[in-house]
Amino acid sequence: MKESIDYIFPTKIFIFDFNLDEINGVIKDFLLEEENMIRINNENLNNGSCGTYFTDFYGPCKNQSYENLINNISHYFNNQRLNFEMISYWSACYVDKSMHSAHLHSDTMRPNFENWNYSSVLCLSDLGETRFLSSNYSSDKIDKIYPSKIGRMLIFPSNLFHDALSKNSGTRRIISSNLSISNVY
Repeated sequence: MKESIDYIFPTKIFIFDFNLDEINGVIKDFLLEEENMIRINNENLNNGSCGTYFTDFYGPCKNQSYENLINNISHYFNNQRLNFEMISYWSACYVDKSMHSAHLHSDTMRPNFENWNYSSVLCLSDLGETRFLSSNYSSDKIDKIYPSKIGRMLIFPSNLFHDALSKNSGTRRIISSNLSISNVY
């Protein structure tokens, strides 16, 4: 008898680890806009969270340092012969023990989202985690957890369900974005 196992439709998660020198400007810009983020959040309380969670999703604050960081990532994908475009980005804070419930960023399931196929999260603190939930009901694992690590960016398919949790005291700070990544023909 001959046997084999074929893994089909793997999910690709891109992981970029930036050092403090590379993201200090991003953190500084984030902290300068944190009060505006809280104001924007208070005007739009339907954000799918539990606990003390703030986001500027409905009116993102500008973070020029983050935009510069994304431009550097763009070069990585371009060198892989992939088109890369950031569609939108926003910031969030999880204070103490708080969470953002399971969700996805796919435009096919959310009518107010535009055309993108990837999303990202950049951790600006070491608190909390991002958990991805398997969409494959026959999978051996039901989830994959990435603990937050300052300077770590995860880029993942936008139709991958995920949630976020901060179990400890302190503030988890992140920047999320929606991206378009496609082959160059």
